[in-house]
Amino acid sequence: GTFVLHKQLQTIKEKVETLGEASFSQLVYSRDLYQLTETFYEEHPELDGRQSKGHRFDLGTTVFSLFPEVFMDEMPADEGYALVVGRENDTRIAKWIKKQYLKLPDNFEKYKVAFPVANGSGKFGEPLSDPFVCAPFCAQNTTFLSAGRFESLYEAQA
Repeated sequence: GTFVLHKQLQTIKEKVETLGEASFSQLVYSRDLYQLTETFYEEHPELDGRQSKGHRFDLGTTVFSLFPEVFMDEMPADEGYALVVGRENDTRIAKWIKKQYLKLPDNFEKYKVAFPVANGSGKFGEPLSDPFVCAPFCAQNTTFLSAGRFESLYEAQA
């Protein structure tokens, strides 16, 4: 079973489980959802070795500064690019990279809601950081979790 610290939350959990509907955990994607591909390193062998050992394909928190050669501030003219949201100098930013350099999950071409991974102290009742909607063809680095595969902006905002 699952340990739940607060009795009130345990009661809510039990009521939700009796509904038998899809769990929220089935909608949430992990923070390491997006990964770099072999194509990335095949086309840029000089970049291999910049990531720490065991994290060669990670789209980590420092990916923009590790690979400035492949991330662009402005949207390129062709359509073969993905927007990647991350943080740099404590500011949320977005940069463009070739889509073929990313392993793309099933929600990549859908609207999704992104949440910062670092979210306060974790105390019960503490307000969460503001989530934001990512449009289709938008990825996130490991600074964020994402939830959902929504067809419309309206659904993602609901």
